[in-house]
Amino acid sequence: MPRIDNSTPAVVLPVYNHGSLAAARTLGRMGVPVYGTHSPKREPATYSRYLRQRFVWDLDEAADEDTLAYLLEVVAVSIGRPAVLIPAHDAAAIFIAEHAEALRESFIVPELDPSLARRLVDKRGLHELCLGSGTPSPDTIFPTTREEVEAFARDAAYPIVIKAISGFLLQGLRHPTLIVNDEGELLANFNAMAVGDDLNVMLQQYIPGGPDSIWIFHGYADRDAETLFGFVGNKLREYPVDTGLTTLGVNRPNAAVDEAARNFVKGIGYSGIIDIDFRYDARDDRYKPIDFNPRPGANFRLFVDSNGLDVVRTAYLDLTGQRPVAGEQRLGRRWMAGNWDLAAARQYMALDRLTAKGWARSLRGVEEDAWAARDDPAPFFAMLREFTAFAGAFVARRLGLEK
Repeated sequence: MPRIDNSTPAVVLPVYNHGSLAAARTLGRMGVPVYGTHSPKREPATYSRYLRQRFVWDLDEAADEDTLAYLLEVVAVSIGRPAVLIPAHDAAAIFIAEHAEALRESFIVPELDPSLARRLVDKRGLHELCLGSGTPSPDTIFPTTREEVEAFARDAAYPIVIKAISGFLLQGLRHPTLIVNDEGELLANFNAMAVGDDLNVMLQQYIPGGPDSIWIFHGYADRDAETLFGFVGNKLREYPVDTGLTTLGVNRPNAAVDEAARNFVKGIGYSGIIDIDFRYDARDDRYKPIDFNPRPGANFRLFVDSNGLDVVRTAYLDLTGQRPVAGEQRLGRRWMAGNWDLAAARQYMALDRLTAKGWARSLRGVEEDAWAARDDPAPFFAMLREFTAFAGAFVARRLGLEK
C-alpha cells in the first residue's frame, strides 16, 4: 500500500462474526491500533491478535443511552485519543448515525443522515428509495393486517419471498428471508416472523436465476456521496441457499451493476461504507437492489484492489483526512467462509445443484478464507471448536442420541 498515517486508533462495534474479525485484521495489518466491544459470551472472532483491547458490552441488549455513556466514559477514556468507529452490523450503524453528534466528542464517524440509515436497512424504506430514485425494484407489498396476508396468500403466484422488514428486530429466528412455495408455508412463516401491530413483514416477487444472477457491490462514499472505492462480484454460493450470507464469492466486473450502485448512492446522498446485493431479472433485463447494508458486509474482503485497499481501509483513510488511492480491480479473486460453505454445499447437493467434484473444483483460486489466517490463527481454532460441537449435536439429533 502507499504510505499512510496509521496512528489513529479504530474501534470495531461489535466484534462478533467473521465480518467484524476481517475489519479488525485489515486495519491491524496496516499497523492501526484496533479495539473492539463484544457481548459477555465471547465469540471466536474476539480471539484475534489484532485486537489491542476488548471491552465487554452487550450492544444488542443495552439501551442506547447506556451504550453512548459506556463508549464515551469507558472506551474513549481508556483509548485516550479520537478513534474511528467501524459498525459491524446494522443496529450499530444506525446507533452511530443517530448519536453521531455526541460520539464526535471522542470518535470519528461518517456524516450520515440517521433517517437515511434507518430507511436503508428497512426493506420498505429501501424499496421506496429505489422507486424515488428511478432504481428498479422487485414488485413488493407491505401488508398491514393479517387478513391482508391471508387474502394475498390465496391468489399469489408462487414462489414468494417473505422478508422481515427490519431483520435485526427479530428475536430467536435464524433467517430473516425465506422463499415459500405455497399458501400454508407462507402463512406459517408469516406468523413466526411478524412482530407487533406493524407486522415487520414484506412479501416480494421472487426473481429466478442461478449464481450468475446474484451480484454484490461493495464501496465507500465520501461526505459528498461520491464513491471513492467500489467493486462488483458474484455470489457463487450462499447459506441458506438463495437467501443467505455469501459463503463463496468471486471478484468479477459488471459495468451495469457498478453504474446502478454508484448512481443510487449519489441519488440518495449516502455517505459511508456500502454493501448492496443485486439480483438480475432476465424478464425485464434489469438489476434490482434487494438489500443495502450501511456498514461492511461480512464478505467485504472479497474486494481487495491492487493497492491493498478494501472498504474498511478506504473508510479509515478518508475519515482520518487521507485521500485513498484506489487501484485496479483484482479480477478472479475468490474469497470464502469455509465453515458456512460446508453447510451451503450440503444444501446445494441435496437440491442437485452441486456435486462433490464441482464443490472441490470451485475452491481453486480461493485467496482468502474468512477464518483461517497464518498470522492470526486463534479465531480459526476457536471457530473450529464451536463448529465441531455444533456438528456433533446435529449428528446426535439425527441419530436420536441427544437426551
